[in-house]
Amino acid sequence: MTALGERVGRVLGPDLQRLIVLIAVCFVDMIGLLMIAPLLTFYALRLGGQAFVQGFGGGTTGVAQAYVADTMAPTQRARALGWISAATSLGVSIGAVLGSFTHKLWGPRGPGVAAAVLVLINVLFAWKWLPESRVAPSAQPNGPAASRTSEAWTVAVLNVARPLWNVIRHPARPVSEVIWVYGIGMLALNGLIAVLSLYLQRRFGLNEDTVGPIYFVFSAVGVVMRTWPVGWINERLGEVRTMRLGAVLLGIGLLLMPLPTTRLAFTFCLALAPIGTALLFPATTALVSHRTDRSEYGVQMGAQQTLRGIMAIVGPMGATAAFQYLGPGVPFYLAAGVVAVAAVVAWNVHEVRRVATPTA
Repeated sequence: MTALGERVGRVLGPDLQRLIVLIAVCFVDMIGLLMIAPLLTFYALRLGGQAFVQGFGGGTTGVAQAYVADTMAPTQRARALGWISAATSLGVSIGAVLGSFTHKLWGPRGPGVAAAVLVLINVLFAWKWLPESRVAPSAQPNGPAASRTSEAWTVAVLNVARPLWNVIRHPARPVSEVIWVYGIGMLALNGLIAVLSLYLQRRFGLNEDTVGPIYFVFSAVGVVMRTWPVGWINERLGEVRTMRLGAVLLGIGLLLMPLPTTRLAFTFCLALAPIGTALLFPATTALVSHRTDRSEYGVQMGAQQTLRGIMAIVGPMGATAAFQYLGPGVPFYLAAGVVAVAAVVAWNVHEVRRVATPTA
């Protein structure tokens, strides 16, 4: 459903103003968070409804990235996308504490209600203070805008999969190869996240009361990296070399994680993962914007996030199966091998002339 949500955000984004799409998908996300709380009578209905609306709420990411591409000069996009990732990591850290506190205060419904209130605040903030990122094109009765708005919904739905299909069918295109680096990296990261708690419990005996500091370090390192070092490194190395460095560090971290016998040593190895992802993912998204015409920002970033949604399904399924049937350390080695593939693809990426022009 997250992949479908990204598609919907991408389809609506070119026709509607990005601000309207952002507010709409945040509002739908709020409904999904409320459905997490046990406010409905039937569990299956709650679960199915929550998955449905949460998936549509997943369209936020691609639209937000397109918003950044609209408003930032090409040389500043990786830094700005890093700030978005830093805010996300900070939210993960604070959200874990807030969820635990509201669960103790209000019971099982507490975290979902609290998160919905935060999203409502986000919607109100965007409505009041966030400007539209694009200037609407002049009306042309016989132009592209008119033809697009007159398209039948069935035709629009049939065309939804084209950008992702083009990425799959033409992987050597400049924009496709960068999207593949992003998607393969996300496959490895989602596999890591899926088995991390299981591994910590099996190897070090950690449980829900003692695992918190490990996740805090994971999130905090990501926040610190994205606030300043990512921009500094990107300015000196460029997006392509920053992307390659991120893939290497992520792969090394995954390869080393099964080796430590102490919690402290494992934490040091784990820290390489958020460092690597902080360098890898903002750089790849910036490269996608550089290799895309401005009118297609939402389309290509929606395809990128759709691929991410697919990897968020495949990665955890494969990692947990490997953990159960092959051994606790195997998922990390498999994820390292996946990142090695991403690194090989990244080494085939070269700097190209930027298609997009900086905004005034």
